[in-house]
Amino acid sequence: MERLDLICRKKRLRLQRSEKATVHATQYPLNS
Repeated sequence: MERLDLICRKKRLRLQRSEKATVHATQYPLNS
């Protein structure tokens, strides 16, 4: 059970990271 919780936490962290990266890319486009 603890291992499953760890996996879920890791997935959630990865999701937050990707969301943050998407927001960053939207705020600061590479084209400019």
